[in-house]
Amino acid sequence: IFNLKTDVEEISIAGTVFPDKLGRIVLLDRFHLDVIPEGTFLAFKILDRPGVIGKVGTILGDHGINIAGFSVSREISGEEVAFVSVDSPIGQPVLKKIRAIDGMIEAKEIEL
Repeated sequence: IFNLKTDVEEISIAGTVFPDKLGRIVLLDRFHLDVIPEGTFLAFKILDRPGVIGKVGTILGDHGINIAGFSVSREISGEEVAFVSVDSPIGQPVLKKIRAIDGMIEAKEIEL
């Protein structure tokens, strides 16, 4: 487990290596995931309600951004965290549209 603390937030990340020899991120704070940590990702937190994830996919597709992988984790609190692996950079104009989705709490582009 790795704890990262900044002036703004504190994040806990846990990883493991499975028999396929690929490392995985398996925990982000209290959310369980299965993410191969390489490439470009859209990481977002949303309210658990119908249609929010679909709108993210539609925006990415409308901008020619292909989804290569997807991992989502639901919390009893009514929130979900998702990591979407994409084949190309997302960019600020697309992130701005994603952040404007009703039910979106936060969204970030991550390059690993």
